[in-house]
This record gives sequence, C-alpha cells and structure tokens, in this order.
Amino acid sequence: MDFVIDQAAATYVALVLATIALLVEIALPTYGISGTIALVLAAIGGAGIVRQHLAWWPLLVAACGIALWVVGLARRRDNVVIQAVAATLFATGSVLFALLAADAPAVIAAVVGSIAVPVIYPALLRATRRLMDMPPDVGMEAMVGRTAEVEEWSGTSGSVRLDGSFWNADGPAGLERGAHVVVRYVHGMRLAVGPQPQSQEELT
Repeated sequence: MDFVIDQAAATYVALVLATIALLVEIALPTYGISGTIALVLAAIGGAGIVRQHLAWWPLLVAACGIALWVVGLARRRDNVVIQAVAATLFATGSVLFALLAADAPAVIAAVVGSIAVPVIYPALLRATRRLMDMPPDVGMEAMVGRTAEVEEWSGTSGSVRLDGSFWNADGPAGLERGAHVVVRYVHGMRLAVGPQPQSQEELT
C-alpha cells in the first residue's frame, strides 16, 4: 500500500485500473464486484494524491472523458466522434497529471493508459450490446418468438397453450384448434400470435 500511495506512477495506475473496473461494471453483469474494486482503487489513488501533494485538477479533464465513455456504454452508442473526444480528454488529463507530478514513470504510465483504455472501450461496448440485445430468458417477453398451440379460437381472439399454460391471445381470423402459431409480441397479459413462418425470410 505504501508503494502505491508514495509513487506517482503507481497512483496513476491505480486510478486507470479503477476507470477500467468502472467501465466493466457498467458493461457487464458483475453484480457489483467490479464497481467495488473501482471504488477501492479510486480510494487508493486518492490517498496517493493527498500523500504526495499531487495536482489533482488535471484528473477532472480525464474524468470528463470517462463520463462520455460511461454514457456511451449506458446508451449503447457507437459514436466515433464521441469516442475520439473522450480519448482526447482522458489522454490530456492523464499526461498533464503526470507532467505536473514531474515523474518520468508516471508520464510513461499516462501514455500507456491513454492508449489502453480507448482500446478496451470498444470491446466493452460490443459486449454490452450483445448482452442487451439477447432475448430475455424469463417473464412475458421471453415468450416472443416461441410456438404455441391454439386451444380455442373465435374471430380474431381465443386461447393458446404454451408450456402447459393457457393464455388469452389475439391474432388472425380463421385459426383452428390444434394449429401452431408463433408469439409475435406481448401486450399486457395477452399474447399476439400469428401463423408459423414458412421460410427464414418470413421469420425475419
């Protein structure tokens, strides 16, 4: 611990690792583990800044870049301009922090960190998109795309059976008992169903 809080380079590395842990917490379901690690590393980095009397204000510039990355992950936005601005702010704040510390290892660490975090960010964004775009495993929305069997039907509504449970449903007229239908979407506690697609094109 003393090494971390007594060396500018180690302090900066702790802050960079806290940044990465924060982004991982937002991008992936770590159940608070990465967030806790981020808080601990940030606290260690803060202690190093206080103990060494380092200029902390350049880190506010870097924090603006981090905030843009956080917003990008939260909104799943792949905006090249925003990413470039975030990387520039992060690099500017990092290098300025190291230069004001007048520590060569810290400058090297700042350059490496300024390259590493922007490189890691796109991978985290892709992981976030994959997780958010996955169909739900539970709940009503998990029924979308699944096949149900018509039990009763009159006009454009009736009941269908899915996994042994009966659901009120709406759909096209003319469906007969025993017909297999696909759940198109859910509204309230009712299913909207349609005929099974005959080809991949119809499915998509």
